[in-house]
Amino acid sequence: MTTKRMSDMDTLGMHVTVAGSGVPLLFIHGYAVDHRTFLPCEDILAASGRWQRIYLDLPGFGASPSTGVEPTADALAVLVEEFVSRNIHGPFGLVGNSFGAQIARRLISVVGDRVVGVAFISPVVVGLESANLPERVYPRTNRELRGRLDPVDRSLFRANAVDQSWESWLRFERCVLPGLKAYDRRFGEALRGAFVPACADEFEKDRFDRPALLVTSRQDTVVGWLDQQRLLTDYSRLESVLLDSSGHNPHVDRPAMFEQCFREWLRRVEEQLD
Repeated sequence: MTTKRMSDMDTLGMHVTVAGSGVPLLFIHGYAVDHRTFLPCEDILAASGRWQRIYLDLPGFGASPSTGVEPTADALAVLVEEFVSRNIHGPFGLVGNSFGAQIARRLISVVGDRVVGVAFISPVVVGLESANLPERVYPRTNRELRGRLDPVDRSLFRANAVDQSWESWLRFERCVLPGLKAYDRRFGEALRGAFVPACADEFEKDRFDRPALLVTSRQDTVVGWLDQQRLLTDYSRLESVLLDSSGHNPHVDRPAMFEQCFREWLRRVEEQLD
C-alpha cells in the first residue's frame, strides 16, 4: 500500500494514512488488529482514481497510542465522530470490520445523510458473550507449515484463521499478524469490558437506504454469522454474502470471493454518485 501520513488534517492523536483522491472512504478496523487488515481492500482500490482511502488506527491499536483515551467502545466512537466532523465535510463511504463496524453503524446514526454507502465485514452486532457461534473447524491444514512457524505465530494463526494452508498464512502474515503483535494489551483487555456501545440497539432508528454490503463467514467463531442477518431489516439495500471455508477475516481468507463482492458494492455506490 502506497500511503502517506495525513498531515493536513486533525488526527486527534490517531495514526491515519491516506491513499488516492476523490470521495472519502473511511476504514475502521476491528479489535486487536490495525489498518493493515484492509490491505486486500487497498489492493482492489489502488487503481481506482475514484476514492480517497482513509485508514484509521484506533487508539491502542497499530501505531496509535492509547494515552488519555478511555477504553470503551463509546469513547472510541466519539473520537471517530469528532475526526469525521473536523476532517470530512462532504459525502463519504464507510467500511467497518468487526468491532469497527459498530463505530460505523453509530456514525451512520449521526451523519447518515452524508454516507453514500457502507460495507460491513464480520461485524459485531451483539456482545461477544451472547453471540451465536459455530463449532470451530479447519477445512485445510498443513502439518509441515505448523512445524516451521514460530510458536507464537503458529498460535495466533490457528486462533485467527480456519484455512491453515501456506497461501492463507502468507495473507495472514501480511494483513493480520502485524496488528495482533502491535496492539496495547492492557488497553485491549480493558476495552473488552466495554466492548459494545451503550446505545447499540438504537443505531438503526432510521433505515439506511443506500448501497450496503454484509460479508460474513460460516466458520467465524469470533462473532458468528447468524446474528448479523438482523441488519437486513434496517439496511434496505443491503446485500448479504455468507462465505464457506472462511473465518473472522473473510477478506483475507477468501480474497477472490471478497473482491467480487466488494467490487460489486463499489459499483452500486458509484452508480448513485454519477
